[in-house]
Amino acid sequence: MCLTSDIWSGNAKEDYLSVVAHYINSDWQLEKRVLGLRLMDYSHNGQNIADLVASMLAYYGLTGKVFAVTLDNASSNVSAMQKLRPVLSKYLGIEVVVNASSNDSDDLDNAVNCMFLHQRCACHIINLIVKEALTALKPLIKNLELQYLS
Repeated sequence: MCLTSDIWSGNAKEDYLSVVAHYINSDWQLEKRVLGLRLMDYSHNGQNIADLVASMLAYYGLTGKVFAVTLDNASSNVSAMQKLRPVLSKYLGIEVVVNASSNDSDDLDNAVNCMFLHQRCACHIINLIVKEALTALKPLIKNLELQYLS
């Protein structure tokens, strides 16, 4: 199965972490299920995100069944994926050792990186590009508005 996850801000200035599972059922139909939408009233660092995602997966017994995760490009999500690798690599039948310093461990980490997919959300990337472009074009847009209103 694959996961998507994001942190959403509510109107009451509360943040929620969502985790959605995507999989193919026995009839070859694409299914999706919301595993959780949990209040995240603490720091959005990689460790906290990884712990919350791992706890949701463990609750449903899905820890060893995930092979791809789609997140946005926030640095905390990259860090969360590094922390989740030892947990999620069980799907591959490989044990990832954290903080090992041997060359064999580096080769194993590279193999897991190649086989285990951390997708970055294309919609989020496009949104960031458009925001940056609009920031650069803001003076021009303002001039056009002034000319149109005069």
